[in-house]
Amino acid sequence: MFSTGWISTINAQRGWEKMASMDNKKGRHQTCVIDSLIYVIGGSDNSWTVLTSAQTYNTVSNKWYDLSPTPYAVCLSNVEVIDERIYVAGGWHKPGVVWQTLSYTVAYNPAEDSWELRAYCPLTTGSNASCTVSDTLYLLGGLESPGSHDEKKAIFYVPETDRWGEIPDMLNDHSGASAHEIDGHIYIVGGLDHTPGLLITGKTEMYDPQTK
Repeated sequence: MFSTGWISTINAQRGWEKMASMDNKKGRHQTCVIDSLIYVIGGSDNSWTVLTSAQTYNTVSNKWYDLSPTPYAVCLSNVEVIDERIYVAGGWHKPGVVWQTLSYTVAYNPAEDSWELRAYCPLTTGSNASCTVSDTLYLLGGLESPGSHDEKKAIFYVPETDRWGEIPDMLNDHSGASAHEIDGHIYIVGGLDHTPGLLITGKTEMYDPQTK
């Protein structure tokens, strides 16, 4: 989701209400929620410089706070919350003129404002979809590099053991798609499929983790 540097909240009687602005305007970041706090991880600025900055917004006090920076610059990553920790996997960075995908996995501990490198992600892609089912992070599809073929691969990460594993490939290629968990099942919807003659896809798939 892209940000213009401010957050609005819906009030049933007043409509949209302008809230406190982020000091660092950014887009192409990822967000997650723990209790009443919104966490904003990485992203890039107007010049497409990829950022290490991380912030949190307190929806009760209407205040922004800077967090410890991420161990590396990252945008368009995958962020999931498991057991009150934030896990960041995959994504893109741009150390020079060429975009590169990332194989890092990191965990953020809000209680200590600290980042920890975890097991390397075996699927070095960006523009993935992700979701969480029963304390397990699932990472689906993506691109290895700009213009490359989309991936059917799907993997999972278990924070308790700090291990990645594989599940069966998806039926179709997906990058830039969305994934959600409903009743213990994973649904992935749409995205890009660069097979000949097809770019934007509406293909939808479901996976039951109990079969892995």
